[in-house]
Amino acid sequence: MMPVGENRAWAAAVAQRCSVIAREIEKGILPCDRPGPYIDEALFGAAMHTARAWAMDDSTLMEPVPPREESGLNVGDDVDMVEDDYWDELSGAFDDRARWLDYSYPLWSENAGLRLLLDARPPLTWLDPQVDADPELVAQMNKMFGVKE
Repeated sequence: MMPVGENRAWAAAVAQRCSVIAREIEKGILPCDRPGPYIDEALFGAAMHTARAWAMDDSTLMEPVPPREESGLNVGDDVDMVEDDYWDELSGAFDDRARWLDYSYPLWSENAGLRLLLDARPPLTWLDPQVDADPELVAQMNKMFGVKE
């Protein structure tokens, strides 16, 4: 999928981003909570989908991960909470907050928009600092998927 071949520097930089993201998540910061390169949200999306699949295959895999501490909110409070095992809500919330609207495209090998994404944003640029979304790419993808602007 990625034309990075044997580029060890790229692989090392991606590994470094994984470490940065993991430390931030431990502090409660998601990649969508701050500016960053495209790879951050793509990696988080990949990890989220993989963890969900693992949890569905074997629920005991998640047992060593302690649940989050209570927030102190009363059950009667009118607040939407995302529980630790509500994967659809987590995914939807991340989709809503993502800075890169196409972060999940590399996760689907059969995605028709993947070729457009790779042409417009080659993987070697995924570590570049965040730039504004390419309006032409967004328009092409919206047209492809029948999304009205």
